Amino acid sequence: MNGKQKSTLRHELRSVGATDTEIGGLLEIANNLGRLKNGSAHALRQWCTWRYTTLKALFLFVTPSLSGLAVGMTLIVLAQSVLPGNTLYPLQEMADTVSIDVDHSRRGAVMMKRAEQVRQLVSEHAQPNLVLATLANYRTEASAYKHTASNYAAFEYCKRNLQEAAAIAPPPERRAIATTLASLNDI
Repeated sequence: MNGKQKSTLRHELRSVGATDTEIGGLLEIANNLGRLKNGSAHALRQWCTWRYTTLKALFLFVTPSLSGLAVGMTLIVLAQSVLPGNTLYPLQEMADTVSIDVDHSRRGAVMMKRAEQVRQLVSEHAQPNLVLATLANYRTEASAYKHTASNYAAFEYCKRNLQEAAAIAPPPERRAIATTLASLNDI
């Protein structure tokens, strides 16, 4: 397509309301069609091959990325219901930390989850060090939550879970839970 033809086509496209971006794209297509008409199908074939190669490379990159994202999200969802000591528990802690960083109001829910985990671990007769570590995590969350807009119901839920745990816990864990409960009374 020569300069005069491009100018005429540009003018006609503007007259029907095409934007400069649309005109540029349409002129490129018209130019490629002109090459095809003039026997230069090779240039158009190269252009199509380049587009195909680009899309294929993009597909080969995007597919594994989306698959990895799906697997990761599935693991995070599965990790939400595990107890400390489980292989997926570090993933739960990481997801909880991120959720608190994104939305500080989630700290109360994480605090309640840790109190419930203490109760579950005690009822399942878990290793004392696991119970005490989870109790320490709870105290950290409760202390941080105490400095935000306190929610009485959240602390009552935690208190009830810890009282139930203390009622059935062996003496060392019972003392640690009692100390934690005493600190809750200051809230």
